[in-house]
Amino acid sequence: MRKFMPWILLVLLVLMIGTTACTRSAYKAPVTGVQPSPTIPFPVATQPDVMAEVKSGTETAQAILGTILPTQPIIISTQPVGTIEVVTAAPTNTAPPVVVPTATPGLPDTYALQKGESPYCIARRFNLSPMDLFSLNGLTGNETTLPVGYELKIPQDSKWNLDVPRALVSHPAKYTVASGDTIYTIACHYGDVDPNVIIAANSLTAPYELSPGQILQIP
Repeated sequence: MRKFMPWILLVLLVLMIGTTACTRSAYKAPVTGVQPSPTIPFPVATQPDVMAEVKSGTETAQAILGTILPTQPIIISTQPVGTIEVVTAAPTNTAPPVVVPTATPGLPDTYALQKGESPYCIARRFNLSPMDLFSLNGLTGNETTLPVGYELKIPQDSKWNLDVPRALVSHPAKYTVASGDTIYTIACHYGDVDPNVIIAANSLTAPYELSPGQILQIP
C-alpha cells in the first residue's frame, strides 16, 4: 500500500492542473485609453419606486397640515371700509368773535343812566314826552345831574312833542371824538340817536373806549 501512495498523489496532481487549465478564460489585452463602464443589471429590480414615495410624502404632508390648518374656507370680507372723517382742530389763537349790539327795539320798561346821560336825553332818544318821564319817576326836571346807574321808568304811552325837533344836530354825519367823549355823550349830542346804532355802524366792541381824534360814522 505504501508503494502506490506516491503514484496516486502524482495522478491527482496532474488531474488538478488539467482541470484548472480548461476552466481559465482566454487572456484579452486591455484597451488603452478606454475606462471600463460599470455593469448595471437590467432590468433594474432593486430601484425604489420614486412616484410612490412622492405620493406617500404628499399624503403625509396633507395629513399633518390638516391637523394644523382649519378645514373651513377662509372668507375675505368684501364690505366697503367706512369713510374716515378728518377733523381739523380749530386754532387756539383766534380772536374772540365781535359782539355787535343792535338798536334798542321798542320801548324798555326801565333804563339805567350811563355817564353823561340825562332824563331829557332819554326822552328825546325814546320819543317820549319829558314831562311824562319826569312825572312817572317823581322828578321835577330841575335835577342837574343824576348818578350813573339811576334807573328810570319808561312810560309806554307817551310821545315827544312834534313841535320841537327831537334831533339836536342833523345826521347822518361824521363825528370827531373829543377828549372825555363816550358813546353815550355823543348819542345825547345828536339827541335822537341810539348809542347801540353808533356802536354797530363803527364795529366797536366793549368797553367802547374812544380816542381823541377818532372819526365815527353817525347814522
